[in-house]
Amino acid sequence: MKGPRLIAAIFAILALLICIIDSLWVFCSKPEDYAANFERYKTIFNWATLLWFVSSPLWMVPELFQKEDKE
Repeated sequence: MKGPRLIAAIFAILALLICIIDSLWVFCSKPEDYAANFERYKTIFNWATLLWFVSSPLWMVPELFQKEDKE
């Protein structure tokens, strides 16, 4: 795996890590900071989910990067 698939794999894994780390950060935050942290969490989670849904098919479906032979 190299080239665009490797880049897509890095972005997909990074997006999943962001979702997990941010979820744990909100869970471990102080109760008085929860509302503000949860608003931040929703924004970050939406962007990370979008990044994952764009990059993971490019990583997991190798046929997307194969060149077609024109005969």
